[in-house]
Amino acid sequence: MERWLKRSLYKKEKIDIIYLSKSNELTKRTIRVIQFNEDRILAYCYLKERLRLFSVENILAVELTRNHYGA
Repeated sequence: MERWLKRSLYKKEKIDIIYLSKSNELTKRTIRVIQFNEDRILAYCYLKERLRLFSVENILAVELTRNHYGA
């Protein structure tokens, strides 16, 4: 997971995460990492359209955002 977070940070790429909220809801978020440490990630969240703080322990999965082209 750290590899994808660093890639998003340094290359300014979007990544998709599966996130478990404090209320135990699973959400898929597209984010771009602004900064991170061992516990928290500051990222722009495209779902909420603003900066958000994410807990690393609540990120269940990470992958590079795939762009879909064509019909």
